[in-house]
Amino acid sequence: MHDVMKGGTDRKHRESTAVVNVLIWIIILCLPYLAYTSGVRIEKFTDYLLLLRLPVTVMAVYYVNYYLLVEKFLTRQKSWFFVCCNIILISLVNFFESATAVPLSAAPPVPDSIAPPVPEFGGIGFRPFHFLFVNTLLYVCAIGTAIVFRIIRRWYENEKRRKEQEHSHVRIELQNLKNQLNPHFLFNALNNIYSFIGSDSDHARRSLDSLCELLRYALDRSDRPEVYFREEVSFIRNYIDLAGERLPDDTDLSVELPDPGSETLVAPMLFIVPVENAFKHGVRSGKSSFIHIVLKENDGRIICKVENSCYPDYDSRESRDTGIGLENLHRRLDILYDGHYTFQYGVTDNEKYYSYLEIETM
Repeated sequence: MHDVMKGGTDRKHRESTAVVNVLIWIIILCLPYLAYTSGVRIEKFTDYLLLLRLPVTVMAVYYVNYYLLVEKFLTRQKSWFFVCCNIILISLVNFFESATAVPLSAAPPVPDSIAPPVPEFGGIGFRPFHFLFVNTLLYVCAIGTAIVFRIIRRWYENEKRRKEQEHSHVRIELQNLKNQLNPHFLFNALNNIYSFIGSDSDHARRSLDSLCELLRYALDRSDRPEVYFREEVSFIRNYIDLAGERLPDDTDLSVELPDPGSETLVAPMLFIVPVENAFKHGVRSGKSSFIHIVLKENDGRIICKVENSCYPDYDSRESRDTGIGLENLHRRLDILYDGHYTFQYGVTDNEKYYSYLEIETM
């Protein structure tokens, strides 16, 4: 497997986030020594660890929410899962706090007239209720902070993509018109329609209507930032119907498309690239050829899998053309779905060419 490409995150943002996290942990590791100001002395390393429990568990709750729960559940309209997971998480950290509650080595004595007697050793049954309440409140604040910061980050990423789309709009539009529906396909489609004019005029008329729909979609939708997924499905289906008419009889063509497709919004003219590439480079006259296409939507993701026969020694120039089209698609995905897509393509061990495109739509 080669030519594996996947959207990345902004390097500067990663570096600044790492610096902030390092500074936060330096402060947390120094917090136990602030206990000197309240008269508590750290005599043993275990005392230091005991004073670290609360800030470390608060940060653990924050990280679990920021990097996992908020993105996986809350932003995908699964609020109940988010709430339940946090209830379990808070219960676990409170259990840990209670189970490890033991007195410090040099804790200052508390007069009996001020506080009730405290057992010499801590445990689940010895943890005061108000400490559990305060800890839980701190954990809830950590969850709220994670939600706010994650939403701010998503807004920043979306705003960055929007600005990049605006700056690259003209280039992307020209690239669409250049790379999609290439003249080779249009020539074959028109030639095929012409051959049916005398023998089967109804078939020729239907094919011409399909070709007009393809051209209309390419011209009208390519300048839009997003279209409905069902429109893309209809576009792909029309293309396959027209391109399939020119395939040799022994070609194995299998197509799996949703009918009719959802109204999920997606950038236009993305999935046509690997599909067109398969028809253009995956079939040879006199050779056993196949094209397998799967386009589906599943749990907030759109997946396009295309496999076709491969002839690496047939024409090296065409092999280069194949890579150029897919590399252009990769650059467009970087702008439109940075960090929210997976794109892989290449030749497998059994000389089968494949492409796999997965886009997060939520």
